[in-house]
Amino acid sequence: MQSDDGKKPKKTRWMEKFRYRFDNIMARGTLAKAALLLVFSLLVIFCLALIDYLIERSVHKPMTTTFWDTMNHTFDPGNLYGDDRSRGSLAIMLIATIFGMFFTATLISIINNGLEARMDALSKGHSKVLEKGHTIVLGFSEITYAILAELIRANENQSVQTIVVMDMKIDIDVMEEKIQQHMNRFIASLPAAEQKAARRHTRIVCRSGHIYSLDDLSMCSIETCSSVIVNSIDDSHTLKAIMACASVFEKLYDKAAPGTKVPHITAMVMKRENQDAAIVAGGKYLELVCYEDLMSRIIASSSRYPGLSYVYTEIFNYAGQEFYCVKKDDIPLGSRMNTDMTLYDLNQLLPSSIAVGGIDADTEHEVSISEKLSDPFAGKKSCLAPTMDDIRVRDLEFLYLIEEDDNSIAVLPQAPEIHLKAPKERAAAKSPVHYAIVGCGPLILTVLERLSSFLAPGTRVTIIGDGGEEQTTREKQQAYGKAGGELHIKVESARLDRYHDLYEAIPADATSIMVLSDAPTGEDQALADKEMRPVEDVIDERTLSRLVFLRQIREDRKINFSITCEINLDRNRRLAEYTGAEDYIVGSRVTALIMTQIAQTRELHRLFAELMDPFGTEIYFRRVGDFMDVSAPEGITLFEAAAALQKQNEVFIGYSRLISQDSGRKRYEIPVLNPPKYERCGNGGAPIRCHFRPDDRFVVLSSNSYS
Repeated sequence: MQSDDGKKPKKTRWMEKFRYRFDNIMARGTLAKAALLLVFSLLVIFCLALIDYLIERSVHKPMTTTFWDTMNHTFDPGNLYGDDRSRGSLAIMLIATIFGMFFTATLISIINNGLEARMDALSKGHSKVLEKGHTIVLGFSEITYAILAELIRANENQSVQTIVVMDMKIDIDVMEEKIQQHMNRFIASLPAAEQKAARRHTRIVCRSGHIYSLDDLSMCSIETCSSVIVNSIDDSHTLKAIMACASVFEKLYDKAAPGTKVPHITAMVMKRENQDAAIVAGGKYLELVCYEDLMSRIIASSSRYPGLSYVYTEIFNYAGQEFYCVKKDDIPLGSRMNTDMTLYDLNQLLPSSIAVGGIDADTEHEVSISEKLSDPFAGKKSCLAPTMDDIRVRDLEFLYLIEEDDNSIAVLPQAPEIHLKAPKERAAAKSPVHYAIVGCGPLILTVLERLSSFLAPGTRVTIIGDGGEEQTTREKQQAYGKAGGELHIKVESARLDRYHDLYEAIPADATSIMVLSDAPTGEDQALADKEMRPVEDVIDERTLSRLVFLRQIREDRKINFSITCEINLDRNRRLAEYTGAEDYIVGSRVTALIMTQIAQTRELHRLFAELMDPFGTEIYFRRVGDFMDVSAPEGITLFEAAAALQKQNEVFIGYSRLISQDSGRKRYEIPVLNPPKYERCGNGGAPIRCHFRPDDRFVVLSSNSYS
């Protein structure tokens, strides 16, 4: 046989063959190396024994005895002492003893290297997780800390739960160290009574692997987990992770018995344009959160009602009041369950919780992926009370409640008496509003879309962008005008890092100002890498600088406007709160709170989706004096407040008291959600009476969008 150039190929030399086969054996690991050493040692011992046998032929010892003596001298150097042999035989035994020392050292080295390699593999997080019912978090970022903190809170009243965190972008030792530092600080911030439970009831396991690799997912025991949270900030990685998890769950679903619960995926995509691909990839196993939609909705709503961000944060986390999905039979109503009781009637019997909605067995119907893409609510009924018409409690299978903890639900033996008086005064007509947006960050278009969904046509919105941005003012005007619909959009250019430039750009009649976080630039990333901190921290520095400027402008120009500020990291939100009482929307924290709630209770996704939908039920503030006469010296009960709001088809969920009113600017207390309504349940108790002023506010769930 000849090669392409017509020359005969060279024959492989025996030395090359030997080296090749030797390399193959060495590559097989510790056991193969030890076996090769043993074979080589036995061969050397045999050769030495044969030489000794030839030297000591006059003694007439059998070959087997000579081989045994040689092997003893090889592995035990002490046998050489006191030997009665000829000089030639002693020389052979000395060689065997020296070789034995070489053999022992080499064997120890092989074993040591093998153990080190095994320990390194274990420290790199490549061993299989042997857990059941655990939660898997795919992707490591700043959001991960908030997710873990919420899961720790959720597990405080549970048995020991395991959380597996997997990512490939960061060394596992660094990941474990960072998680331990953040979680220790978080647990130290909890009340002393909760710290012990937080440490004992949650175990965090870290693994190194690709979040979209089937082998690495199997290493995390995805087949036996309870849920998967995908929180990668790269949408392409998120989509691949969803596909990988869905393929595993599809196989589990095919093998599972009817009625068996299959794990589900809770994932976040950063951009709205990637939602459809994620829905197709995840199918029926996916509950999706879109960062753009979620954040723009909360920012827009909070700019309309200052203080609303506190309400969202409270109901989305596991500290304080939160949403629960409970079975109807878990509420001890007895025979009253079979009456025509509505959700509003039920709330008159609940002293420590509030029913806000429910779902029945027919709430959701199987729909095709194409139907789901065209309408996210296809095949679903409304699940919140204001849009549930005359649904009766007996027709529901599950109820959505706001309560402090998932303990037993208290029910009064009978509803308290209600005494309502018509309000004496109505609020004066509201003056025209003028919104301003500082910064043209990634959320600007979706925020404008959200504002256009509830602001009156023609409402003025001034957008103040950085003068150094690439797009011209005219191009921005066209893009923003299209997103804003019938809003009157005006685009201004100013140096946002200069006080006087921003001072001149703020409209004199502005009523609400939103500060949007910038998109990261190459310079931001370079600075973050140089100083070894998240790039979000660099962006937050500019946001906080603009926030400080706006506070000073409000004071200098005596303008009464509210401020809603988008912050990336929670630690920067805490820093800002020390010097002001504005609304701060922390994207990473809010997203983590919602994803954790859905991962723990999948049914809550239906509630959150409707709550965030611009055309569904929302959270509002309502002026107390517009619904009730609060002049009576004995005050009112919260049952009466709920009854007054019920007449407008709204659900009472809390209140916020007016603190002060200076130059037309009203300051309110932090909203109180699900306040106690009864002094003591059972016989002898009485409804708690509260004293409100007309300008205090009720926190309500409503489908009425009037202000």
